[in-house]
Amino acid sequence: MHKIGVTIGGRTYEIQVEAAVQSNTDLRVIVDGKTIPVSVQSLRDPESLDWILVGNRPYEIVLDRDLQWLEVYGRRYGDLTVSDLEAAVARPTRRDGHSGGCDSAGGPCHAARGGPRRPARGA
Repeated sequence: MHKIGVTIGGRTYEIQVEAAVQSNTDLRVIVDGKTIPVSVQSLRDPESLDWILVGNRPYEIVLDRDLQWLEVYGRRYGDLTVSDLEAAVARPTRRDGHSGGCDSAGGPCHAARGGPRRPARGA
């Protein structure tokens, strides 16, 4: 199951969506830990997602192709942000407390090990 974050009007929801194995219309959706059954006309046709059943209640929705806004029953919700919560990968911190990479020019990695590189003798 994949996790996404959806922010609408400044409020963020953590959402997980899983398609039912034997169905082209039923989804299991978890919003902030609460499971909600969702049915759509077809998962294969994004244009058919204008009517969905959420917990046996019908909703007419329009979703902007660029994911900038969502409209439900004629009320538009702007400031829509969709993010992949599993795509952001934090780099592990090394034992020296620095998480960046080293460069051969004496960047921050070298400074963490005792200071910048010194010029070669005779330079």
